[in-house]
Amino acid sequence: MKRLLLIVLPIGLFVFSCEEEQSEDIPTEVTLWGVVYSVENTTEINLGGSGLTGEIPSEIGNLTNLTFLSLGDNQLTGSIPSEIGNLTNLTYLNLSSN
Repeated sequence: MKRLLLIVLPIGLFVFSCEEEQSEDIPTEVTLWGVVYSVENTTEINLGGSGLTGEIPSEIGNLTNLTFLSLGDNQLTGSIPSEIGNLTNLTYLNLSSN
């Protein structure tokens, strides 16, 4: 979207055109273990005991509306991704027994 900014000074009229920067880095969907989740609508993920392997994908941090995340009782390895810190609405997290 283009915006125009008019500035009137005693010495003249100045017009500036500003383009709003749309970040294409913000996804609308995230794929975790072959399942596609909506960034906007996903509030709960319960994959406890689902036989998941490997590391927790860093993309999980894009699901900022998550309030409940259960990944316990799987075979997940590696470190907890720092992007988990983006989940500021999270009230329940279970990563036990991995």
